[in-house]
Amino acid sequence: FLQILDLDILEKQRQGKNQEAREMLEVSWRISQSLKKDDTLTGQLLALSIETLQAGVIPKVDNLSPYWQERLLEHDYRLSTLKSIEKENLGVYNIIRNRKVDLPHFRGNFLVNNPLSKPYARLSVVDYYKTMIQEPERLPTRNICSPEEKAIRHLAWWNLFYISIQLPWTNEDIEAAKYMLELEFTKKILQVKELAKQQGKWPDSFPNLDSKFCPDRQYIYQVSEDGTMTISLDKQPEWAKDRDLPLTYSDRTPPK
Repeated sequence: FLQILDLDILEKQRQGKNQEAREMLEVSWRISQSLKKDDTLTGQLLALSIETLQAGVIPKVDNLSPYWQERLLEHDYRLSTLKSIEKENLGVYNIIRNRKVDLPHFRGNFLVNNPLSKPYARLSVVDYYKTMIQEPERLPTRNICSPEEKAIRHLAWWNLFYISIQLPWTNEDIEAAKYMLELEFTKKILQVKELAKQQGKWPDSFPNLDSKFCPDRQYIYQVSEDGTMTISLDKQPEWAKDRDLPLTYSDRTPPK
């Protein structure tokens, strides 16, 4: 439903019905906000996928209130996803504690058939859970653009149980961090458009080009001789090529 609504928003904008497009975008946003209250991993991933669609629509809608710039980053998906992963992992621990190690994630693992597999699995899950609890403290220093940023955390050297498998949620907090960068970029676009609306043209320069989620990089802003404005992230990470939301945006006509 929301995907159809987002397509309708773009069509209304194309037809010049900007007021209707903005009203429909507000409805779409309010619906997606209710999903954020679901603290399960499934709920967070669903909300994230829906907002990914919205982030592609938002820069194309003219005359948005400056409030949109703030609301984009109100919800930190990195933190909420980490918390939902903690819950998933706690569930795994409870299953292993009460039953044999027969979870689908662990079948075929070379450690499972060992007589000591059950106590070892318990220790491994506890070790993983402890690292997950510590992850929120690392968020301010994490750099999603760094090639060294990986889903495998600082597990104990002996925790081959988790190192040798891929749980369904292994990469989800990394995906959430990528999306936060895309939201940050969307906010930059809205800020540029708001300045252009105030000045009646694309601004000659743009302040605050730093990135919170890629602290070692900056955004590049320029206006070419033919009047085309372009903003992009410098030294884009390799994974950006496979994303639906590009980290480069160009527009020749400033908003009125």
